[in-house]
Amino acid sequence: MIRTLSKVISLVLCTMSFMSAADDKNEHELPVEQCNQNSAEACEHIGMYYTNVVGDDSKALLFFQKGCELNAKESCTFSGNIFSYGVVVDKDMEKALNYYEKGCELKDGIACNLLGSFYENGENVDKDQKKAFYYYTRACNEGDWAQACETLKEISEK
Repeated sequence: MIRTLSKVISLVLCTMSFMSAADDKNEHELPVEQCNQNSAEACEHIGMYYTNVVGDDSKALLFFQKGCELNAKESCTFSGNIFSYGVVVDKDMEKALNYYEKGCELKDGIACNLLGSFYENGENVDKDQKKAFYYYTRACNEGDWAQACETLKEISEK
């Protein structure tokens, strides 16, 4: 139960932490040209705009996927969230896990923490405490995700 709550908190914090990235610009002021020229940051910014301002996760996903291809770690995590929850696409945990893994490889603490939770609880993957420990460690050390550090302490005390 605590781990599930931990996962939900991770997702909420992930969303909140990036809401400021999408301000009140209108659609015509978005950096579409920069995204088309392979600016990962611009693609991610546009994705956040469509998610948080317009409320169009379908359009946001296109920009998040491109941002992820260009190694924007948060874009990978947001793409994973969309596939994990089946927001505007059919739920596809294989794709979600691939996006989370790439986000974690790019040192996104939230993605690493989510992977740790999946492996710890056997959610959509085979339960594997070693992998859970691995991903929580990455979230704590590389992703600077304090919640994962707390989880590591709890696991170590068992």
